[in-house]
Order: sequence, then structure tokens, then C-alpha cells
Amino acid sequence: SCRSWAYSVSIWRWEIGSERGERLVRTIIDIAHDLGMRVVAEGIETEAQLAFLRRAGCDYGQGYLIAPPMPAEALPAFMRDFSLKAPVD
Repeated sequence: SCRSWAYSVSIWRWEIGSERGERLVRTIIDIAHDLGMRVVAEGIETEAQLAFLRRAGCDYGQGYLIAPPMPAEALPAFMRDFSLKAPVD
């Protein structure tokens, strides 16, 4: 059977906008993909970070830009509203 693995990248540690930071994040994403993993970026706080991660091929993301922490009972309403606003690629 085939398993799907995810590698998590804490984006706040790397300076998006700097050549060195972006090169490092791209390399991590590429290595994870070469190993058959999906990549989750954590700590996305700006549109620039999100745009870079999309260009770099990151699979998933989380952070304040997408949603602040919330109580579990608020999640169903958030998911309903978020799915209506989410861009379709």
C-alpha cells in the first residue's frame, strides 16, 4: 500500500524575500517532493509569503493569513465561508 507523508516547513524561520531564504525553502520543498512527500508551510502571515510558496510548489499552508487560532466550535462556519472564498487553481 502507498502512504502519503507530509513534511512541515515553518516559514517564519526563513526570510521570504531574501535570495538565500527562498533558495533554502525551495530546496526543502523539492527534496520532500522527490521523496514522495507533501509539504505543509506553517506560519504564513503575508501575501508575499503565500505567493512565493505557491510558485515554489508548496502543497498546503497554514498561518494567520489563512486563519487565526479559533475554538473548535467556530471551525464549521469558518470552513463553510472559507470554501466559498478560496481561489480555484
